Amino acid sequence: MLITLIHSTTLRVALASLVLGLVASAAPALSVTISGPDVVSDVKNLRLKVTVTNTGQEALKLINEPGSPLITSPTDSFLITGPTKVNPTFAGISVKYAGVDMVAANGSSNTFTMLDVGKSITVTHNLSKRYNFKDSGPGKYTFDTAGLFYYVDNDKRAVSIKAATKSHQLVLQGKLSAPNRRSVERKFATFDNCTAVEQTDINSAVTNARAYVADAITFLTAHTNTTTRMTTWFGVFREHRRLFVLSNFNSLTTRGDEFSGWNYDCSQQDCVPGSYAHVHHLDFAEVHLCERFWTAPATGTDSKAGTLVHEGTHFAVTANTEDLANGKPDCVDLAKRRPGKAARNADSYQYFAENNPPL
Repeated sequence: MLITLIHSTTLRVALASLVLGLVASAAPALSVTISGPDVVSDVKNLRLKVTVTNTGQEALKLINEPGSPLITSPTDSFLITGPTKVNPTFAGISVKYAGVDMVAANGSSNTFTMLDVGKSITVTHNLSKRYNFKDSGPGKYTFDTAGLFYYVDNDKRAVSIKAATKSHQLVLQGKLSAPNRRSVERKFATFDNCTAVEQTDINSAVTNARAYVADAITFLTAHTNTTTRMTTWFGVFREHRRLFVLSNFNSLTTRGDEFSGWNYDCSQQDCVPGSYAHVHHLDFAEVHLCERFWTAPATGTDSKAGTLVHEGTHFAVTANTEDLANGKPDCVDLAKRRPGKAARNADSYQYFAENNPPL
């Protein structure tokens, strides 16, 4: 009897282990390998290849989001360690993105990369458009990625997956930064590669964005105690945070020219699939408009006007915000968990300004 029980228990353990092993082997899996030269003598020649391989047992529909190495847009998608404690400065684009959940549910074909089992895709990245190595200096650098990807499951939900990564080392010497961008002051909005209809839409967005900023300033000036609107987007009320947010909105009128005098580029160069717009934070008054901008409503949630507010806060001479959370749910969560970070997040300013529905 005892022997029978022991055998039965052993069998159950063996079967459980087998099932777990089968589940693990069937789980989605990716690997990332970075390759490139051993020595680079000028940052303009700093190009690396990123190879993503599906090492799992099912085909994956990967989302081409801003942090993914699957896109060539100059986003901040690399982890870099160098010869000193000073990290290279990010000099790429800041993106108003729809968010992985929205893209997973209704993205177009260019917002995804299909990767079958055992297949690989290699993407070449020009890092001279992304990073400035002047302060970090010459020497040996290690380049890696975070290895975080998102795929679309059968229910059209975005699911995260952590890839195994293999970094690349090289010696960087010679010229360490690309030419500085120059900002040009203008008295009225100018346009590159924009149709007459697009110019009309942009001019309307400028008018509405100015109204959004004026309302935000009026609200923050009048309400010196906690409000639902403030706590929803910027967390638990603190006077210093109210003043900080107010100062950043004011910067769009004092240093930001209230969106007039800016140049709007409709060529969609470097646009991330599924994005509304992007800017270089040092390239003041240059806004690059992307596919989702044109289908966005004039005002309201994720609107054309709100997009201009979002991008306007990115500039170094205004609020110098980052893209720490995308979309309303993530921004609300960021405000609860990290209110200080929310005050540095571009989408938080956009949703505060749009105030839809009114809070």
